[in-house]
Amino acid sequence: LGWIRADHELIQRIARVRYSSDLGTPVLDQLVVLELLGEFDRILADRRAYLRAGRDHLLARLGDRLPEWALPEPDGGLTLWVNLGAPLSSQLALAARNEGLVIAAGPRFGMNGVFERFLRVPYSHPPELIDRAVDALEAAWSVVTRHSVALGQEDLAEVV
Repeated sequence: LGWIRADHELIQRIARVRYSSDLGTPVLDQLVVLELLGEFDRILADRRAYLRAGRDHLLARLGDRLPEWALPEPDGGLTLWVNLGAPLSSQLALAARNEGLVIAAGPRFGMNGVFERFLRVPYSHPPELIDRAVDALEAAWSVVTRHSVALGQEDLAEVV
């Protein structure tokens, strides 16, 4: 399910290719979406409230447990781009795995080791998972800041 915004010629080409490779249209999925469209405004308001609560919960937990990190307060989105204050994102992501948390280091979202000072932390999960993630980040941060290894910028991009 989805929508495509393109010029008429491109839509025609896509439609021709689709008919030759598509095994069938997902009728049930389309009927579900049709039902949900009638509730779109309510669903959107509920989702915004849920994400806002998750953002606020994550900001509060990180602020309490890792006060040395610089925390943005985004107006929207699904994640915080936390400034760790040091280029340790890749090391932190690796240490977090030992705590049961899989999280992507900042350089994952750039090239040549940029964003090594940043960690992208999602707030779209339920509060209990956010709490577990913050606990894991706190434990991993303790290990990383106690035993950090000096790596060159070119090495950092390869770590995670």
